[in-house]
Amino acid sequence: MIGPAVLGWVEADEPVTLVAALLQATSLPFIVAAAQIGLELGKLNEATAAALVGAGILSVLLFPLLAVVLLRREPGHGGAAPGRSSPPRGDVALDV
Repeated sequence: MIGPAVLGWVEADEPVTLVAALLQATSLPFIVAAAQIGLELGKLNEATAAALVGAGILSVLLFPLLAVVLLRREPGHGGAAPGRSSPPRGDVALDV
C-alpha cells in the first residue's frame, strides 16, 4: 500500500515521501477482510486472526502519529499554516 508515495519519490524529498507512505499505509479494512477469509477457509486460527487485526489497529493508531512527528521535525514544516506562527503549547488555535 506504499506504492503511491513511492511514485512521488522522484519529485519530493525523502522525509516527506516517508510521511506520505506512513499516512497511506494504514489499511485496516484489508487486514480485517483477509483475516475473516482466512478464518472461513480454515487457514488461520482465531488467535492468529486476532493478532493480525490487532497489528492493523496499531498501524492505524501509530503510523499517522509517527508521520506527524516526522513532519514537524522537517525544516519548513513546523506544523503551522503559512504566514502564521505556531500557537503556544496548551493553547488552541481557532480559525475564525
